Amino acid sequence: MPAGNSRPVPVNVRGTDDSCCGVFFLKYVLYIFNFILLLSGLAVLGIGLWTFLDKQWLAGLLGEHSLVFVILMYSLIGIGAFVVTFVFLIGCCSAVRKNRCCLMFYSVLLLLVFILEASSGVLTYLFEYRIHNQVSFLLNNTLLHKYNVDPTAARSIDYMQTYKRCCGCSSYNDWMASDWYRTVVANETRYVPDSCCKTLTPGCGLRVNPNNIYYAGCLVHMEDEFRIHLNIMSAMGMGLCCLQIFGIIFACCLAKRVRKWAERNETSYWHQ
Repeated sequence: MPAGNSRPVPVNVRGTDDSCCGVFFLKYVLYIFNFILLLSGLAVLGIGLWTFLDKQWLAGLLGEHSLVFVILMYSLIGIGAFVVTFVFLIGCCSAVRKNRCCLMFYSVLLLLVFILEASSGVLTYLFEYRIHNQVSFLLNNTLLHKYNVDPTAARSIDYMQTYKRCCGCSSYNDWMASDWYRTVVANETRYVPDSCCKTLTPGCGLRVNPNNIYYAGCLVHMEDEFRIHLNIMSAMGMGLCCLQIFGIIFACCLAKRVRKWAERNETSYWHQ
């Protein structure tokens, strides 16, 4: 070919980049991470739904002070659903397309989930640290002053006493000082609600003896119930937090390698 007619000729030389930190390696690592993230999101969503469906009575015992517990419950449901339906799909699409903008957006989503989970973990820790005083005060207040006026509180207390096989806060004697005892059933000489009975029958609270009712209080049982449940919620949240850190690192590394890989392929495409 004459020298005067020479021009760049496309020779489509594509970079392979098969190193241990290359584009293709990081892409498949991100696939694996997304699968683990999906399982973790389902677990968090399951814990949140379990709390909502099976532990709603705990919020009834806390009354107007149940805000922290309710926030934690709905946070788990919201974060789990967000991870499963949105973050997982964005992560998979980003890895398939190897698009730098999508990968950076995915990293931002993971950072957002990390912040939400860290905030939930801090709330859980603060609530658990004060659990003895909080539960003791709130359980006493609900039992003494709300049982006869708040149907939600009454249902929660009845469920607690039946489910935990206990009566009152510290002991069955707590009911003698309650508004329920003074204003509702004093004339019936019923000393405790029927839910304190070992065999639940209408009017069984009329007889106070160890063969008929539970003597032990519910405070210790409720402290354990809250502590165990908060530990589960905290462990799930902090576990997902740690997972987000690895995801952010993988996504950022892949975005960086994609940029370098694209630049090298672009310069290799036209060859003098």
